[in-house]
Amino acid sequence: MKISMTVPMSEKIGREAWGFIEYEKPISPVLLDDYELVAASDEEDKDKICKLLCKVLQLTRGASDLKSLDFNPDAEIVTAVFEGGSRTINVACDSGTAMIRDIMNHLEC
Repeated sequence: MKISMTVPMSEKIGREAWGFIEYEKPISPVLLDDYELVAASDEEDKDKICKLLCKVLQLTRGASDLKSLDFNPDAEIVTAVFEGGSRTINVACDSGTAMIRDIMNHLEC
C-alpha cells in the first residue's frame, strides 16, 4: 500500500483530494462508500470531452463557426471542423485537461 497526503487536485477523479491510496486489487463499493473514497478511473472519455468542449466553444465569438471536435482514439488526434475547413490537433499521450489545453492553444481561443 502506498499513501500520500500531498495531492491537492487529482485529475483522475476531477476534484480536490487530501491524498490517495493505491491498492493492489480493487476495493469493494461498500468500503468506498464507508470511507468516502472515490475510485480513480484510468480511462478518460476523450470523445465526450471533445463533444462538451465543442458545445462550450460554439458559445464564444472566437469559435462560433466550429461544427465539431472529432476525437480519433487510434491516431490520438482531434479534428476541429469549421464552416470553412478543418484543423488536425495531435493529442497523443494527453490527459483530458492537457487535451483541452492543446485544443485551445491550437485553435488560438
